[in-house]
Amino acid sequence: MKITLIIPVKKMAKYHLEASKEYMKRLSRYCNLHVIKCKSESEAIKKTPTTSYIIGVSPSCKTISSEALAKEIADLGISSISSICFVLTSQEDFLKSCDKTIALSSLPLSSDLESLVLLEQIYRSYRIIHNQAYHK
Repeated sequence: MKITLIIPVKKMAKYHLEASKEYMKRLSRYCNLHVIKCKSESEAIKKTPTTSYIIGVSPSCKTISSEALAKEIADLGISSISSICFVLTSQEDFLKSCDKTIALSSLPLSSDLESLVLLEQIYRSYRIIHNQAYHK
């Protein structure tokens, strides 16, 4: 599965960047992961691939559990969808055009923290899909 994250973030805090790298390393055993950082939401939307299954991530959407996200990723893989693109945005027009919309939290998060939480949730999803313990 190819997973792309499109993140509108000008600069990530060092501790968020280090944690993101750790999750990207862990995810490399499960999927082909690409992270695209953009300076604005409009630039992020322009970089969204048209051939992927698009999941809009915004606090204005309905929150999703780890188990539900894992089921969504597994179901997409079974239905021969080989590319998923997560886009962090709050632009309502774009969210309406997405294949699915989710929220990671009902609390508003900074874009660098939200991207870290998204990486963690994708990693957790793959651990659930493969019936592996999340915590070591």
